[in-house]
Amino acid sequence: MTIGAYRFDWTVISRNLPIILLGLSLTLKIAGTVLVLTTIVGLIVCFGRMSKNRIIHGVATGYVEIVRNTSLLVQLFLIYYGLPQWGILLSGFTVAVIVLTFHTGAYVAEIFRAGIESISMGQIQAGKSLGLKDTQIMQHIILPQAWIAIIPALTNQFIYTLKDTPLLAFIGVKEMMYIFYDIQTNTWQVFEVYLTAGGIYLLFSLLIGFGARRLESHHLKKFKKKT
Repeated sequence: MTIGAYRFDWTVISRNLPIILLGLSLTLKIAGTVLVLTTIVGLIVCFGRMSKNRIIHGVATGYVEIVRNTSLLVQLFLIYYGLPQWGILLSGFTVAVIVLTFHTGAYVAEIFRAGIESISMGQIQAGKSLGLKDTQIMQHIILPQAWIAIIPALTNQFIYTLKDTPLLAFIGVKEMMYIFYDIQTNTWQVFEVYLTAGGIYLLFSLLIGFGARRLESHHLKKFKKKT
């Protein structure tokens, strides 16, 4: 394919497909691991933010504010290059999972908190009038509704996390963009390499969005049946 004086050579992608797939698999492995861990961290921090205990609330709030007001790249450098000075050596993969979980967990916590606080007090009072305990109200009334409400925001956050993974190349993690940059450096086929990279991120972002919409529809139907 030729545009103007530039002749596209897509064989650079087919020739390097095996190594590209290796980089993609590592990217998806990191993103998938972080997705699971941030859900757990987000819930814990969310309940910490909502706690009436001043110390717990203060620690959770401090964590959220520090993460939201500092750069992900700075956090990566601090852990990857800083910990070895204290004799703590971690692999790039481990640092990637820890830092992305630490970073994304703060945003997920706020998403959970917003979803829980969106449930009207009337429903909570109705649960108490039926003799339900606070944990039962949270489990059977608040969380099912909050979960449906936060799926779109949670989906967006996980897509952002997937698109943050190229920053891991700065600490030597051979994820997909690290591979694409290496190919581009060796071949100087800029457009072919980065258009392919952009297409892959677009494809997986659309797939995540599609899956999230199906999940939201499923939970909504399930909740309506129960009510």
